[in-house]
Amino acid sequence: MSTFSFIASDNQMPEVDLTNVKRITVKELKKINPQARTPVPLDKLDENTKVLYCEKGEDMQGLAVSSCDKPPYNLEYHIKKKYVYWLRYDFTEKCTKQLMDYLNQNIVKTQQVELWSITFGGKNDIYNVKNLKQVKLSDITEEVFMELNSKGICIQII
Repeated sequence: MSTFSFIASDNQMPEVDLTNVKRITVKELKKINPQARTPVPLDKLDENTKVLYCEKGEDMQGLAVSSCDKPPYNLEYHIKKKYVYWLRYDFTEKCTKQLMDYLNQNIVKTQQVELWSITFGGKNDIYNVKNLKQVKLSDITEEVFMELNSKGICIQII
């Protein structure tokens, strides 16, 4: 079983990546950090192979919203909105501020956006979302976002 987070809306929303993760070639990585620890030794990889790189572990923390082009099985059982996005969200003060800023900048007054945390199993497994919460955008607090850390919740922003 795996738990994923999503943003869903009837209107398109922008994709963002506020992490400091860079996609570079092995050749570039060897120049930047020849001693980089990797699962496969750098010498065994083709120099044109693309890898993800960040200087520090905390560089991976940050909000990322990307189109959910390859959704998990049974996602449509839960989410009925037209546009669905992967939500990569670390439960840190920095990321919470980034998510709040993202929502404030991108939600139109008449738009309803849903934040989901859903657990998926195999193809035929459906895990019910037990909690549904409606919150006005102006009333959202850090505690509301922390609820995404639980499994099986939908927060409707109205």
